[in-house]
Amino acid sequence: MFIVRVLRALNATSDGVLNTYSTNMGQDVFRPASVFNFYPPGYRIVGGGGLLGPEFRLDNSAAALARANFVNTVVFTGIPLSAPDRPTGTSLDLSRLVPFASYPGLLVDELCGLMTHQSASTTMRETIRAAVEAVPAASALMRVKTAAYLIASSSQFQVER
Repeated sequence: MFIVRVLRALNATSDGVLNTYSTNMGQDVFRPASVFNFYPPGYRIVGGGGLLGPEFRLDNSAAALARANFVNTVVFTGIPLSAPDRPTGTSLDLSRLVPFASYPGLLVDELCGLMTHQSASTTMRETIRAAVEAVPAASALMRVKTAAYLIASSSQFQVER
């Protein structure tokens, strides 16, 4: 679902051949671990007094790094085609966001609306705005990519609300 959320939010065109990336995140789309999908039914929350919490087992440090690496790849370079298995690859169309690049605060607000339903904290917004301002104004597309990468790789985007 994370991959789909990133691609939808950032106006992607994809051939859909992304199972390598989902497998790297510990969730091979076509091979769930059980009939419970990727939720291990007996998982107990660490420090939770024995409470069951299967959804808390989905993320770990390796999956977190794989997610950040996926976002980096899709935002900054795209996923190239590789015939015959990957006929068109995956790319983003960020052109709609480029006019916002001259106004970092508006760019961050626009992306936060698309990606976090405006639930991103003020601290996160200000930190990303400062990072966008550090990118030269002449590099409008790089400003957009920087903001998109920082939001999509943030915990506030990855925890769906």
